[in-house]
Amino acid sequence: MLVAAVSVSAAAASTITYSLLDHPGGAKAVNPPFADYGIRADSLAGGPDSDFFSFERNSASAKLVYDMAANTATISGTVWRGLDPLNHLWALNFVVTNTLPVVGPPDGQFTSMTIGTGSLVKGAETIFLRGKARGNGDTFLLTDQNPKSTGDLLGALYGEGWIETCIVGANSTCAFNGGTGWTHAGTNDFLFRATVVPLPAAGWMLIAGLGGLVAMKRRKS
Repeated sequence: MLVAAVSVSAAAASTITYSLLDHPGGAKAVNPPFADYGIRADSLAGGPDSDFFSFERNSASAKLVYDMAANTATISGTVWRGLDPLNHLWALNFVVTNTLPVVGPPDGQFTSMTIGTGSLVKGAETIFLRGKARGNGDTFLLTDQNPKSTGDLLGALYGEGWIETCIVGANSTCAFNGGTGWTHAGTNDFLFRATVVPLPAAGWMLIAGLGGLVAMKRRKS
């Protein structure tokens, strides 16, 4: 029982959950008329407008779970689409693998050079997302370096990720390893602020108690 409990506490300590906020340093859009966004996908706009997805507007809520043991980061939740005329909320899921830790403080920073995959879903509609490497090879990062000159938030980390989008059609497919419908015309990226979701007090008490039990067992042995 003790061994199982200790393994659970170790798993909890190796996972960090972040609440995601829009970054106010994004490029100003004419339609919709706001700059704060969590995802920008010009390739979906089909014209001069920019398509934005918000992590905060109108009941949207998203989180990032960084599993340091598995070297993965998963973004999930709901986002509000600016150019959507009806029922703006979409379900988001995006997974980044082979994350590389960045030495802190603070802890929990990482980069990745692996292509992430995911989707945005609303009813029968699906927009597929695929990571894209920038010039230095990075595809996604979460660090304390603000990528924009505005929007500093005390204690926050900043996320950036470069993406392509795809919608299945009569002449397009969206296989992650290939596919004919992928596009990244314009600006297409994640851009957000991330704040740590505190572990409940009961969780910290459990971890501290288990640590004490381990220490007592070692002294007795």
